[in-house]
Amino acid sequence: MVLMVLSACGGDKKPPPKSTTTTTTTTTTTTTIPPEPTAVMPLTGIGVDGQDPDTATRLGNPALAVKVDNAPQAQPQAGIAQADIVIEVMVEGISRYIAVFQSFVPEQVGPVRSARTSDPDLLAMFGKPVFAWSGGNKNVSKVIRSTPWIVNASHDNRSEFYSRDRSRRAPHNLVIRAPELLESAKADGVAPQQIFQYRAPDEAAVGTPTAGFDVSVGSTVGSFRWDSTGGKWVRQAASGARNTEDSEPIAATNVVVLQTEYRRSSADRRSPEAESVGEGTAWVFTGGHIIVGRWSRAARELPWTLTDEAGSPILLAPGNTWVALPESPQTPRLVD
Repeated sequence: MVLMVLSACGGDKKPPPKSTTTTTTTTTTTTTIPPEPTAVMPLTGIGVDGQDPDTATRLGNPALAVKVDNAPQAQPQAGIAQADIVIEVMVEGISRYIAVFQSFVPEQVGPVRSARTSDPDLLAMFGKPVFAWSGGNKNVSKVIRSTPWIVNASHDNRSEFYSRDRSRRAPHNLVIRAPELLESAKADGVAPQQIFQYRAPDEAAVGTPTAGFDVSVGSTVGSFRWDSTGGKWVRQAASGARNTEDSEPIAATNVVVLQTEYRRSSADRRSPEAESVGEGTAWVFTGGHIIVGRWSRAARELPWTLTDEAGSPILLAPGNTWVALPESPQTPRLVD
């Protein structure tokens, strides 16, 4: 009976309300602040984190210098848009490039062509670079092979890293697997010194504004136009921007034009040889401006010194640089 009463009494009660728990989720956005630069890539002036292992490796690597074809049949080239510095030098009639890589090495570079006796003096300022070239006449090849301040990575010496692009006609189709070639030879090289002086990334350019210019190196006319959006001097072809094989526009943060004397090469009387040690007039294109001044270089192991008309150093913007060596008395032709 007691159980029945208890049961009856319990049946009259309503169950207690269920408790409700409200959970509030707060989303926190974490912003990663990049580390302050502790080092500078010597061929671009770009600040980097020198404590990062991959970056430290690149800083310690020698430069890879590649002699690149610039004949019409060689275009579009592979890899040159990623070069830290490109030097355009006169050969027989037309120009040819020395493309120099350190901060980044693309998978493929080319077409690779033969060396000239202009090359040793130009390469001497880059420490002890790994030099990729296709060959040359007997006397020129002897000069290059006997140059102690380069690592000889020619086609004859390291053919396993060279191949022929069958979509092109020889001799404009020899390419290298650039990272593999550098890795195979870098133990014998020496990292480069800083070639140019740079202004701070947020520092405005000085000089006279210009929309662009044309400059002839031999019979090859290079046309550059300022792209204010990208902050680059874009190399032009008749149909617009000149592109690489990967459809990447060829463009430079800075273009340095150094009026240069040429003599006949003692190793090949048909070939001009640039006198890159000495001095002359310089035209520096940076930040949409032109600065006219002087270049000087007292010895082959030293970089170029650029000064304005008042004798003050000319500072480039951090980034890649194109160097053109027109034969004196050639000068750049500004465009409106």
